[in-house]
Amino acid sequence: MASASTINDQSTLKDNEPYRAPLYGADDPDRIAGWYIIDLKPGHTIEKHSAAVGTDMKKYLKERLKSLYPDRVVYGATEVDDELLEKIRADEGVQKIYCDSEGGELE
Repeated sequence: MASASTINDQSTLKDNEPYRAPLYGADDPDRIAGWYIIDLKPGHTIEKHSAAVGTDMKKYLKERLKSLYPDRVVYGATEVDDELLEKIRADEGVQKIYCDSEGGELE
């Protein structure tokens, strides 16, 4: 799982700046390239998320963490390139994203 030791976000957005979900663990030396844990806001479904991103995210879904997060969609995604990651971060239904890492844990 991912570590939340580092964060790369835009928590101080100015008016008219596009939304960008925070990304945790980008500097983790143990991160797995292209693997992410994506945490959606309550009520934002995988179908709504796919529509916002412009691609079927089910094909990137590694596992859904339903037992840990029964109130919302949190899932592991693989084979996500930089372009797709930016589209995911631009989805206002995404609460936060963790870079997945070897042996890491969500904090």
